[in-house]
Amino acid sequence: MRIYFARYFALYFARYFALHFVLGIALASQVSFATKSPDCTKIGILGEFKSLTRGFYQHFGTETRRGAEVAVKWLKQKNSRAVCFEFENFETDNSVANLPRIIRNAAANGFRLFIGLGISDQAMGAKKVLEETGAILISPTASSTELLGQQGRIVVVYPTNQIIGHSLAQQARARGIEKILSVYVSRGRYSEDMHRHFSDEFIRSGGTLETVSIRPQNSNFNEVVEKIKKNNFQFVFAPLFEVDAARLIAAVARHSENIEYVGTDSWGTYSKVIRRLVKNEKLKAMVPKIYDPEFKTAENQYLVSEFAKDNGSKLPTDLVAFSFDSMLIAHALVQNCPKLTARTNVANCLSRSLPISSTMGLLKTHENLGIKREIQTKMILFDDPNLQVNVR
Repeated sequence: MRIYFARYFALYFARYFALHFVLGIALASQVSFATKSPDCTKIGILGEFKSLTRGFYQHFGTETRRGAEVAVKWLKQKNSRAVCFEFENFETDNSVANLPRIIRNAAANGFRLFIGLGISDQAMGAKKVLEETGAILISPTASSTELLGQQGRIVVVYPTNQIIGHSLAQQARARGIEKILSVYVSRGRYSEDMHRHFSDEFIRSGGTLETVSIRPQNSNFNEVVEKIKKNNFQFVFAPLFEVDAARLIAAVARHSENIEYVGTDSWGTYSKVIRRLVKNEKLKAMVPKIYDPEFKTAENQYLVSEFAKDNGSKLPTDLVAFSFDSMLIAHALVQNCPKLTARTNVANCLSRSLPISSTMGLLKTHENLGIKREIQTKMILFDDPNLQVNVR
């Protein structure tokens, strides 16, 4: 019996690995979407695959990989002679301190292009080593304006904090919000940056704004509650990652009723935790709608359809969608600048590569490596059972 099973499993695994070898898919930490070849362009996927990304209920590395996988299928479907790519996952272990070593070692092994690092603090942590190695990072969802630069090595696919913050402030003022309390994380690059851009525009347009800074993953919101009560605030601006946003909503709900929020993209795409909290309290929130699964581009319809096949009919998050777009950008860069080196002017190469059709329409131009795209804001009542919240 043991011999029979041994032969059975040996035959099974021989066939299994032979099949995947033909398909060119690596089954270990490396994930190749094309047969290995000296002519293939190596792309490293940077992010968290084993652990949740800090501040979120998601594995950013896994989500990035999912978007890239579908994009490669799309490229091959459109053009069987599309550029050959060889992908490998690089686990960051949720530590910015690991990035210089990871990127330096990968670059020494021939990786010139990376996709990932969807948080601004992470992408900023890679900035110096990218310049040192001459490698290029395409970040799907990092959004700090500090990442931009005409001579930089980071392509920012997501709308910047300046664009989102100004848009939210303008919409808040247009909806009659005169006074607002901003609660942000001190020394959090994303949170401080978004707070600054929103505040500048809100005050410039005649609004009144007060602030409370908190620590990351804070559980004490007494100062926020006291300020709401003392100054009779009805509106709170919360540029927080979804874990902190959930804690804030829960704490405020215990003491204050009828608070309405201006949230940001960092609240978490389809975050069940936040949705459940605000639904129970019947609260309102205005959030930016960065990605729409129902948008009628060929790229987006393909992404939604293919993603659902492998993920139980789930809709892709904006991280998945902009990882898909990042792969399209990577393909265009390689086509227009076949030999990516440390001397490659990324801004010039990107200019030659645009326009590119993407999930949310045509990507026409960039400014200092920040892709320009339109965004929408929408007043959302979270207790609507048919609601789809499109935030990161």
